[in-house]
Amino acid sequence: MERNGTWMLGQSSAQQGRETRWICGAEKRFAMDARTAGEAAGTACSASCSVSRSAADTKDACISGERISGMQRTKYGNRKTTVFGQTFDSRHEAERYLELRSMEREGKIRHLATQVPFELIPEQTDDAGKVLERPAKYIADFTYWEKCGDGFRYVVEDAKSPATRTEVYRLKKKMMLHVHGIRIQEV
Repeated sequence: MERNGTWMLGQSSAQQGRETRWICGAEKRFAMDARTAGEAAGTACSASCSVSRSAADTKDACISGERISGMQRTKYGNRKTTVFGQTFDSRHEAERYLELRSMEREGKIRHLATQVPFELIPEQTDDAGKVLERPAKYIADFTYWEKCGDGFRYVVEDAKSPATRTEVYRLKKKMMLHVHGIRIQEV
């Protein structure tokens, strides 16, 4: 067993190759596959604690003892991830959500929302009212109001990787600026 602050790792033959960890000193224990432990080596814990995670302990991020659980892989090789009952398209997006929730609790941002749709092109109908084309939409990963000087500014944020910066995304990003006057912030 190795102890790093309040973060404790352990390996047990009774668990048959599974790793158990106590998160941020919490009494709860969480199990994970040892083979997926090195996915996000060197990342920092996204919670209010200051624990730095290594390759051996990166499957679960923590925020007050809560757990991020990995699910099935998707089109771009990411894993759908569930946090606080909400499913996100990637682990990166879920970790950003935890950061934003923490910022909201600290008062740096407010009115955090996820998966907010913006209409870019309205529905197209013929003279009889029959729908010819559905509306074109952009769905933002996060929107919130960020403290800026004396007031707040509206932020639209998208968790992106090089693989997800597709031509369609770049076109929708330009349309968001043109139609709504909103510049998408990529993280």
